[in-house]
Amino acid sequence: MAVANHYREILSGLALEIFTSLLSKAQVIKLGEREALTTKCQEESWTKEFLSQGLLFPTNEPDRFLIFESQKDTLDFLVANFKSIDLGDNFDARYLRRVLGSLECSSTMIGASPRFVKACQAMICAAKHDVGVLLLGETGVGKELFAENIHALSPRKDKPLVAVNCSAIPTELWESELFGHEKGSFTGAHATKHGKMELADGGTLFLDEIGDMSPAAQTKLLRVLDNKSFERVGGTRTIKVNVRIIAATNADLQKKMREGNFRKDLFYRLEVVTIVIPPLRDRKEDIPALTKFYLERLGERYGKSISGLAPEQLSFLTNYSWPGNVRELINMLTKTLVVENGNGDNLISIPNFSHSGLSVPVPSKIVKKEEGEISLKQVAAKAAEAAEKEVVLRILEETGWNRKETARRLKVCYKVILNKLKKWGIDSPYK
Repeated sequence: MAVANHYREILSGLALEIFTSLLSKAQVIKLGEREALTTKCQEESWTKEFLSQGLLFPTNEPDRFLIFESQKDTLDFLVANFKSIDLGDNFDARYLRRVLGSLECSSTMIGASPRFVKACQAMICAAKHDVGVLLLGETGVGKELFAENIHALSPRKDKPLVAVNCSAIPTELWESELFGHEKGSFTGAHATKHGKMELADGGTLFLDEIGDMSPAAQTKLLRVLDNKSFERVGGTRTIKVNVRIIAATNADLQKKMREGNFRKDLFYRLEVVTIVIPPLRDRKEDIPALTKFYLERLGERYGKSISGLAPEQLSFLTNYSWPGNVRELINMLTKTLVVENGNGDNLISIPNFSHSGLSVPVPSKIVKKEEGEISLKQVAAKAAEAAEKEVVLRILEETGWNRKETARRLKVCYKVILNKLKKWGIDSPYK
């Protein structure tokens, strides 16, 4: 059995020597139709390193591990034996990111807490099976990111992933949005429109906030799921589709079913696999890694050089309850980089969240001395722009970075918001 060269490319120096030694002592075994190498590694520090990089795979026997020909084989084995394998602490964040990265999937799945790892394992398993998936979790936990990864890891990855926000579509427009309409089918239908279902043919349709879907829309969706066909609004031709459905909600669907607001038959069609994504307050051990990742990412976007966090600042982030979850964390870091640290400081200044009920001492930011003299007029101009920037960003956060709604609330032209964001070098954190 020849182990892929890229394993050797991962390592260098002493690590390469030790791993090569493990390979030389390994034996070939059969795992169903798949071959693997089995070897022993008793050096705890090297064991953790090789496990974290996906080079070794744990077994039930202490100190004995499997080595697969490639990381894809490792992933396939994990999926095939998902229910019978408990990876425990071995399946950490680095291992997960390496596996996803090797498959050209999103590498932003940051976390090593048990509940998050369990959700990621379920995500990988669900991706390989062409069944419906229901993602449950509070607003801001990353349900869309999970949907994107399920699609990217699935056999449908080369086909479209089409997202629909069910809560944003009025009931009277829902059928046209999902199934499309024919030209002249109603006032304003000046051209034939392809619906989301048709656009997703062969791929995946992601129905976000499905708990907000009206009963009438639920009935029509169920019919399409049963028959795999539909007609456009105003049309007579039956259109066949082959679509995988991934649905997500932050609502309590069990309660909605008891109240008669969500169809039980639709629920059972959607939840073949259910993945519960934990809120950020239940995975606080992941906050330092998430903060570091997004600080680096946002720093590159906004041209800021951030050296890191002071211990008391990291303590504040870890103890905050994060009702808005990861989305709130990203928004707070964005605001801090752009507004609080607009002068180019390389030590981040965390704002005191007085509204959170926490009383956490937060260090003052480092203020650089102005070079040369500065007039009061210049001071006032800088202060006014900083205040303006803070207000605009706050409203953007409240509206989910909806720039038109932000302009409406601030009573300015939409182009004014666009021009200010361009001037400040700010882009949406959700791109």
